[in-house]
Amino acid sequence: KLDEWLVRIKSELAEHDAAHPDSPAAPFAVNQIVHRSNDRLMHDLEACVKHEVPLVITSLGAREDVNQAIHSYGGLVFHDVINNHFAKKAVQKGADGIIAVAAGAGGHAGT
Repeated sequence: KLDEWLVRIKSELAEHDAAHPDSPAAPFAVNQIVHRSNDRLMHDLEACVKHEVPLVITSLGAREDVNQAIHSYGGLVFHDVINNHFAKKAVQKGADGIIAVAAGAGGHAGT
């Protein structure tokens, strides 16, 4: 399904850009849970690489292999973190940016 969505997103953004050359669309992002329990990750990552998603947001485990795949075509990776410890790990593993998730954010264990 992600592949279909990416085709549609890119098509509609290209139409917008053609119709509004002085006001191009902003880059879009895909959010990926990179924890090893995500059995769709590799399939979804292949779709992100195939469609050269400009920004990938990762969460639940910083992974060098994911970062390298996105960097292979010039994409950027921003990683969700709940504290400085995880921010440092994400940067060490190649994240381009950090998203500081506040305590109480849905699905996160921030304190």
